[in-house]
Amino acid sequence: MLSNSFGLEPYNPYVTLGMWEDAFGAVILSEREGVRKPSSFICQRALDALGLSGPECVFVDDHAENLPPAEALGIRTIHHTTDPEGTSAQLDALLERAAA
Repeated sequence: MLSNSFGLEPYNPYVTLGMWEDAFGAVILSEREGVRKPSSFICQRALDALGLSGPECVFVDDHAENLPPAEALGIRTIHHTTDPEGTSAQLDALLERAAA
């Protein structure tokens, strides 16, 4: 999970949503990193935490301006809109191509 954090204190919204440390291979929060998306630094931090290169990853974000820094690192990107089925289909297509 790579997120521009809402803040973790005094209330951690991620825990309430069931989205915390044990749900992801890495949790990269702007509050912890001291930098926010769309910085390429935070994208690189996510790659480092996962031990992966950019071409091995897909980044999905609902703000188009957050995508170019990830793309510059070789990460494939998907702009999520209000159509979760469309986003899911794009992700499936990318993963199918990667598996072939």
